[in-house]
Amino acid sequence: QTQTMTGIYYTGMGNCFQTIYKEEGIRAFYRGVAAPMASYGLIKSITFGSYGNTLDFMRKRRIANGDWTGKHPLMDLFIGGCVGGFACTVVMAPSDRIKVQMQLAKSEGKPFKGVLDCGRFIVRNEGVFTKTGLFRGWTATALRDVPGMSGYYIVYELVKKYWAPWGKDKDGNPTHTDMQNLTAGGLAGQVSWLPVYPMDVIKSRYQARAGTANAYTSLTHAATTMLKTEGPFVFYKGFAPTLVQAFPLHGSVFMVYELWLRAFDLKH
Repeated sequence: QTQTMTGIYYTGMGNCFQTIYKEEGIRAFYRGVAAPMASYGLIKSITFGSYGNTLDFMRKRRIANGDWTGKHPLMDLFIGGCVGGFACTVVMAPSDRIKVQMQLAKSEGKPFKGVLDCGRFIVRNEGVFTKTGLFRGWTATALRDVPGMSGYYIVYELVKKYWAPWGKDKDGNPTHTDMQNLTAGGLAGQVSWLPVYPMDVIKSRYQARAGTANAYTSLTHAATTMLKTEGPFVFYKGFAPTLVQAFPLHGSVFMVYELWLRAFDLKH
């Protein structure tokens, strides 16, 4: 996504992998990994918690109005996903900002000791809520995560709705197995990326150029410049590896989520 910042142009995912491995070694693939590792659990807690609380609110409201059927309509899932997606941007935006900065650190001559060192550098030199600070790219993050998460839960529930359960719960009622939940979650993660991936590329470029001489002045400036200089396919650079990692990542998230609900006898 940010290869123009390094002066190296990859022909594809395989070429990118080989070049990075050859020039920087296996550790280069994990540069910046501490940022998402430190924040991802919190991000998912906020997302799923906001989503669940919104559904609870909608259920109580429907019960009070006398139109509760026992299941949430798609509009409830859509609203819950939007709320969850927006809520998590408080953590997601600075986490992505640090991750992008860490991944570009070597090419920019700014080798950081770690995530905290990188975060301190950004705050000290660029600020927090400034145009180039820690929260640079927050709008792009919201424009990506709000619509992305709205479809995330809808796809998951639709896959389960039309996929007959393979297992049975402790009372003998039909229920989806862990493998089914993992598959439905993986598909939800992949599909949710389709409409919002271009915004992710714009966000990465916008964050990567913060504080540089050729920094983008706005998201619109970033998008139009990228389109003029690299063509429309620039907005889907890095899409293949994103889809590859989305399936196991989101599949495991939903599987563990369902296991947790089952372990504590909780309802959606």
